[in-house]
Amino acid sequence: EALCPNTRLFNIQRGLLLYQYGRYDEAEIELVKGLEIKPHDDNILIHLGMINLKKGENLLSTNKEQALTFLKQAVSVFDKVISINPGVYQQCFDLIAYIFSKVPGEEEKKALQLDAPHAERAPNPLID
Repeated sequence: EALCPNTRLFNIQRGLLLYQYGRYDEAEIELVKGLEIKPHDDNILIHLGMINLKKGENLLSTNKEQALTFLKQAVSVFDKVISINPGVYQQCFDLIAYIFSKVPGEEEKKALQLDAPHAERAPNPLID
């Protein structure tokens, strides 16, 4: 499939570029379109998880409830990626551990349905 503005491949590339520039809402729209042709693409899914992680992180101090919704979505996406491609288990596990480390309070952590082992992992320096 050619890389032109009317193709899903274009959406994927545009979404990844928008993500790199921190334009998460726009990136999410493009990447979701890309999932229509590549529904099990772990790279697209990881970026969608990262978008949710970033949105959640940005809201933790101002809107904890909405932040937890985004973070829970991120955990769900990373779990899905692990089931699709076990080769990225460590990367996704570290991202889940990072989320766990950022969430204040035991009740909030329970809301994310995270296990205690995640708390023992170090944050991922690539996303700090």
